[in-house]
Amino acid sequence: MLESQSKWIFTYNESNAGNLQELADLNVSPIIKQILLKRGMDTAEKADQFLQPELNQLHATTAFSDIDKGVNRVKKAIEDGESILVYGDYDADGVTSTTLMVEALRESGAMCDYYIPNRFTEGYGPNKEAFREAHRQGSK
Repeated sequence: MLESQSKWIFTYNESNAGNLQELADLNVSPIIKQILLKRGMDTAEKADQFLQPELNQLHATTAFSDIDKGVNRVKKAIEDGESILVYGDYDADGVTSTTLMVEALRESGAMCDYYIPNRFTEGYGPNKEAFREAHRQGSK
């Protein structure tokens, strides 16, 4: 097992104890209430919006610059039967988002695969050699 190279310093903010009262009516464990407070959800309303999200809370996709170009390119790749490669990440949210993207693309009719780099041999961030290899194998 790898030894941590970091010294973890845990901070406990006792001033949040008063805010726990705001979350008293939530039907969650005390530790979940503390996590919610740490993440800025210091009212029952904010906590409920986080715990019971609705679609209207999502960011408008139109706010992303050039999103239409990306959507059109993916649609064209699906229509033309091109191979799509989802370049993922190896942490928990990276694997989860890679899985969701691959499933969504496949349900849309895409010929799709994924690549998750090795953190130890390929490091962090995009890897030029991985992109070159994917292109050699037919991904555009």
